[in-house]
Amino acid sequence: MVTATVLGGESAFGLYTYPSPVRLNVDNQVVFQYTLSTDMNVDLYVFDISGRVAKKLSFAKYSEGGSAGVNKPAWDLITDQGQKLAAQIAVFNLVNRDTGKLLGKGKLTAVPQ
Repeated sequence: MVTATVLGGESAFGLYTYPSPVRLNVDNQVVFQYTLSTDMNVDLYVFDISGRVAKKLSFAKYSEGGSAGVNKPAWDLITDQGQKLAAQIAVFNLVNRDTGKLLGKGKLTAVPQ
């Protein structure tokens, strides 16, 4: 579990994924769960093992993913390149889109079975 506090009162708490680990032959999505202290536009970047952005998810203020309180946005494991995420340990960052402030980060473990 990751807790990050950002200057200006913006924060994200309890950032994690489930299922964990993601079993690529069984699971068809992963859910990111986090709590935001206030409504905000956020981007969630998933980086693959080589450090490239595998997926960018954007969530608008007041919608699932960008609302104050608990958010549980799901990702279908398809990368921005149109391929299913490979087995790896990926990292992700949650960023306030308007300020560029990092709200939290974590890792996602994807295994073949």
